[in-house]
Amino acid sequence: MATTTAIDKWQLDSRGILNYRTTTTVTDDDDNVTSQTHHRSTLGPGTIDDSEVWTDSDISSFSTEIQNACNAAWTTEVKNAYKTILINKKLYS
Repeated sequence: MATTTAIDKWQLDSRGILNYRTTTTVTDDDDNVTSQTHHRSTLGPGTIDDSEVWTDSDISSFSTEIQNACNAAWTTEVKNAYKTILINKKLYS
């Protein structure tokens, strides 16, 4: 038996949010797939704490391709807009 996990689909939306799907595949000793599961996740360009201090999202565990796309998309303008969304969400929730 072998288990592999990989991000097999991803995209960045217009707000700079990374949407990705992780697929876990289990194969038997003859390389026949015995099970496969999918998990969808999202990751914004950063987070804020209770004092509204910004922290960039850690993307170091993602592939170089995804890191390069996020770094290109997550400009200061995009981060500031996303921070405003997070602050407003916090204020009105």
